[in-house]
Amino acid sequence: MLHPPQHRSNRSSVRIRIIALCLIAGTLGASALTASTTASTTATASKILINTGGSALTDTDGNAWKADSYFTGGTAGSTTATISGTNYQGVFRNGRGGMSAYRIPVANGTYTVKLLEAEYYFSAAGKRIFDVKSEGALVVDNLDIFARAGKNASLYVVFKSTVSDGILDLVFTASVDRAKVDGIVIEPTAAAPPPPPSSVMWGMDDSGTFDTTEANLGRKFAMVRQYRRITDAYATARQKALTSSGHSLLLSIRAETANAPIKYSAITAGTYDATLIAGLAKLNALPTITYAIFHHEPDADISKDSCGSSWADSVCGPEFVKAWKHVYNLSKSHGYTNLRWVWTVSSYGFSPQTKVRANYYWVGTSYTDWIGSDAYNGGCAGNWYGTFEEMLAKTIEWAQANAPTKSIALPEWGATEGSSASDKANFFNAIPSVLTKAGYKNVKALTYWNDKPPTCDFRINTSTASYNAYKSLGLNSVMAAKAPASALP
Repeated sequence: MLHPPQHRSNRSSVRIRIIALCLIAGTLGASALTASTTASTTATASKILINTGGSALTDTDGNAWKADSYFTGGTAGSTTATISGTNYQGVFRNGRGGMSAYRIPVANGTYTVKLLEAEYYFSAAGKRIFDVKSEGALVVDNLDIFARAGKNASLYVVFKSTVSDGILDLVFTASVDRAKVDGIVIEPTAAAPPPPPSSVMWGMDDSGTFDTTEANLGRKFAMVRQYRRITDAYATARQKALTSSGHSLLLSIRAETANAPIKYSAITAGTYDATLIAGLAKLNALPTITYAIFHHEPDADISKDSCGSSWADSVCGPEFVKAWKHVYNLSKSHGYTNLRWVWTVSSYGFSPQTKVRANYYWVGTSYTDWIGSDAYNGGCAGNWYGTFEEMLAKTIEWAQANAPTKSIALPEWGATEGSSASDKANFFNAIPSVLTKAGYKNVKALTYWNDKPPTCDFRINTSTASYNAYKSLGLNSVMAAKAPASALP
C-alpha cells in the first residue's frame, strides 16, 4: 500500500455533509497519487460494477465486477486487512486514490450510484477529506471516511444522477490529502414499487391466540404484527411459516438489546450495521413483502431511553430522525426491494396540543414508504370514547398536510367496550364507510391489538356483539387485500 502525499487545506474544521444518501456498509482503502488512464466502451443500460484499483472478479454473491477502468489519474493501492461490515473483501481491499475523475459510458437515464469506501491507511479523522460531483452537481461534500466509519470499515456513499450525454461524469476534489474510491456500482433506477392495494390489509398482532382466532373468524389475515429487537433473530421459523402461508409481516425493530436500550447515536454511527444488513437481507428473502418499522412510537416516553442527553422532544426527535434515516438508507442502498418502511408514532402525537411532537420525529416523505399511527378508542383511562372516524381524525389531518400521497397503516389499534353494550360493535360496524372518505381512503392496513392490559380490555371478544361486528368487518370487501408477494430480482 502506497503512502499518500500529505497535503493539507486551511479549513478550520472537519465537516461532513452527504447531500445524497450516505451510510455504513461498504468498502475500500487508501491509495496514492499518480498517472492517468482512461478506457472506453459502448454504453449499456445494465448494472455496472467496477473494482476500482483492481482486476475483474466475481464476488461471493455471484456479481461480476469489471477491472478498473474509465479513470483519469491516480494510483492503485491495496491492503491485506479485513474490512468489516462486508463480504466483498476482494473489492474493498483495493482501490484507486488521487484520481480526478471517472467518466463511465452508460445509456442515458437516471441511475443510483454507490461509491464503495474504506479508510485503511489513516487512523484518525481529518486526514482525508474530499468532495464528489456527479454530472456537475455536488453530491458528496467534505467526505471523511474515517469519521464516518472508522478504520478498515466499509462505507457506501449513495446518490442518484441523471445522464443525458451517454457518459456518467464523476469528479473528485480533495481538500485534505486525496480522494479515493474502492468500488463503483451504477444501477438503473428501479421502477417504483407497485401501488398499494385498492382495499385494506386486515391483520392482528401475533399473540398466542393468533392461529385459533384467525381460524374462527372465517378468513385469513393478510398481515401479522410482530415485535423484535435489533439483536433478535430475523426470519425465524415462525416468520417463515407465516409468510409461506400468505401473511405479510408488520415488524417493529426496536433500538434495544435483550438487556438495554440502544442509543440512537450508535445506530447512526453504524455500530449495528452488520447486524441490520444481515437481518434485513433475510427479511427481504421472505416470500411476501415485509412492512418494517424502526423503533415504533419514538414519541412515547417508553422509547426515549434511546435518546442521548435529553428526553425533550426537541432534542430526542432529531436524534431519532437521524437513526431512522440511517436504517432506511441502509436498506435502500442494499437493494432490499421487498421491504416497505412504515414510520410510526402514536396517534396522540398528531393531536392539537402535541402535534409538534410528530413534527420533531417526522423523517420526511423521502425517508418512509408508509405512515403509521397507533390508535386506541377508549383507552385504559376510559375518559373518552369516539367513533373510528373521530379516533383517526387528527392523524388523517396531519397526513393530508404532510404526506398526502403516502399509504397509512394502523400497526396497533383497538377499542374497549363503551358505556353501552352496542358502542364497540357500532365502532367496528362504521369502519367500512369511513374508509371511503377523503383522506381515510389512504388507510391500507389495520392490524388489531387483540390483548388485555391489566386495567382495560381491547380483545375482540369482550362481548358477543363486538366479536360478531369485528368478524363481519373482516368479511367486508373493503378488507379484501391480500399480502403482496415479494418480487425477488
